[in-house]
Amino acid sequence: MLEQIPGPPDFTLDWEGLDAAYDWVRAMRDCPQDPVYHAEGDVWIHTRMVLRALLDLPAYRQATPEVQRELYLAALLHDVAKPISTQVLDDGRVSARGHSRKGCAMAREILWHAGAPPDLRERIAHMVAHHQLPMWCIERDRPERHVLLASLVCRLDRLSVLAEADMRGRTCVDQANVLEHIELFAALAEEERCATGPAEFPSEHARLTFCRKPEQHRSADPHFEPRCTLTLMCGLPASGKTHWVAEHRADRPVVSLDALRAARGVSHDDEQGGIVQAGKEQARVHLRAGTSFIWDATNLSKRHRAPLVQLGLDYGARVEIVHVESTPEGIRRRNRKRTDPVPQHAVRRMIRRWEPPTLSEAHQVHHVRTE
Repeated sequence: MLEQIPGPPDFTLDWEGLDAAYDWVRAMRDCPQDPVYHAEGDVWIHTRMVLRALLDLPAYRQATPEVQRELYLAALLHDVAKPISTQVLDDGRVSARGHSRKGCAMAREILWHAGAPPDLRERIAHMVAHHQLPMWCIERDRPERHVLLASLVCRLDRLSVLAEADMRGRTCVDQANVLEHIELFAALAEEERCATGPAEFPSEHARLTFCRKPEQHRSADPHFEPRCTLTLMCGLPASGKTHWVAEHRADRPVVSLDALRAARGVSHDDEQGGIVQAGKEQARVHLRAGTSFIWDATNLSKRHRAPLVQLGLDYGARVEIVHVESTPEGIRRRNRKRTDPVPQHAVRRMIRRWEPPTLSEAHQVHHVRTE
């Protein structure tokens, strides 16, 4: 897939190769869409039209090969989750609610297994998650907030190109109106000075507060004097988190959920609530004392990290997240060497909810790659 990026001079697409190589492509065939928004037909028909529209856009043809790769893969994957999200409602209408969010996770897993560079993979995954944003953003309350938040994970100028291809690659009655919305979205991103990179804030704490509090204004800079630093590790099992801590934060105490499991004889398949609560009690001891420390666990999703980040903030701690990732083979190799290997079915389940951290979650985010 990564080698099949269409480029000059003819920008041809290998439809048969895609269909033969990937089951997620075949799943798009015969997946229905609501004729009000997609009178052209099923998801694969739409995806092919989007790709053709993308390749005809001047913004694509004038882009560098690296940007072309990003846009092409985002367009190919933008509706990848529709087959698992689509329902035919009682009134006959077709709904694919949640396909953007689910598509983000699916795109990440597909690209990880394909060996895509992490930065490229995450940009594409977040473009899939936000591909509808330029279509509706301008009509929502405080559209600038949506723009600023999305800029922390997407290049908004490229997201606008993807959205335009998405609209031109379909048959619907409101195409012209939505294309105008996309133009206004692009203009708003330029106005907010975040079309080509993350929005800037007065400080890292101002950025984090803006992301966590909807009422916060971008220019506000709340006073913050951290008492200590909470380092929140995250990553798939056997990705190398504990080794990173030993090399880079060896002088700090560690709250390790693996150590708590081992001490209590709890396996990865058992209920984890008691382990997490025990870890939080250890964390509170460090926080009350103003001692910088490490929380070493998988913490794979934003939903699981958020309470720990809040715990740190409640005690006046600066929060940094260190995301450690490896290749599929690297994880399998390390997992086999563990005294208590994580079952493969559990690893596969974790991969599906794997969500690397973003700048919206902590004062600072580090991404570390291991082999």
